[in-house]
Amino acid sequence: MSTFTQKIKSFFKEVFYFFTSKIFFKNLMIMIVSGGLFLVTLFWGLGWYTLHGESIEVPSLINLSVSEAEKLLKNRDLNFVISDSICMDCEKNLIGGLIKEQHPKPNSRVKESRKIYLTITRQIPCGSTIKYDDLIGQPLKFVQRKLKGMHLKIGKLDYISGKAANTIAKVSLGNRLIFEERGPNEEKPEDKYVPYCTPINLVLYEGMDAAPKRVPDLVCTQYGEAEFAVKTNQFNLGDVYVEKGIIDTTMAYVWKQTPAPGEFASMGTGVRLWLMDEMPEGCDEKSIRKLDDIAPDDDTHDATEIPDDIDD
Repeated sequence: MSTFTQKIKSFFKEVFYFFTSKIFFKNLMIMIVSGGLFLVTLFWGLGWYTLHGESIEVPSLINLSVSEAEKLLKNRDLNFVISDSICMDCEKNLIGGLIKEQHPKPNSRVKESRKIYLTITRQIPCGSTIKYDDLIGQPLKFVQRKLKGMHLKIGKLDYISGKAANTIAKVSLGNRLIFEERGPNEEKPEDKYVPYCTPINLVLYEGMDAAPKRVPDLVCTQYGEAEFAVKTNQFNLGDVYVEKGIIDTTMAYVWKQTPAPGEFASMGTGVRLWLMDEMPEGCDEKSIRKLDDIAPDDDTHDATEIPDDIDD
């Protein structure tokens, strides 16, 4: 037998002994276990990475307490902000602190850490007493602050001719007149008890030289902000049109208005608004445009009319 043949036999013999030895099987098992652990870790890591930042379904929070909502949202890595509160019907003895509106609405999908805006019921006494001298003859801005502090709302503003511009001449609840300016020697009416959150309608003097006012730009603002701007600029809130499917009108955005931004109108003119759920195109998503900017109108949205007292 040649030396070469012996070497070949010796090589295969060593290879056979190596693959049948305990050391080989031990190393093989270590490799298999290590490889399996590596694959499991890899797939788990990829799964966590792809789920991180995945959209989360917003739960329904309606009629829950704030503490209950906090626990529910915390489990979903969501935050919340109480953006508004609404008055309750005192005669029905409803419980305060319950969630009545939310935005985004239930079953919407959002990113983790998103803020959910909540509107809750307010547990407060049922009414406040208003006095003749607190309103009649006082400037509008003073009366606005006064009524807000008493948990009452400014309703409709009307104007009549008179010298003392923007001072109160009459006060009414709906169509019922409760205060009217009287002479210095006339007896003043008694104080009136008014339920909280009641709209107070005012008649003001427009001043001898009153001129039309410039209508603010409300496009891209949210409804609550737009309503405040309308009233503080001595206009009235007219018809409000809401796109179908909107639940929380306070968080909806104005996409159209009449009179148009920048036009001039008499004090007390009704400003009509059109609302949509998402911020209109062309608006800055990080900061809502200032009210004195001019925005183009759009006329492409289907809308459903709702009454003037949408916020009641």
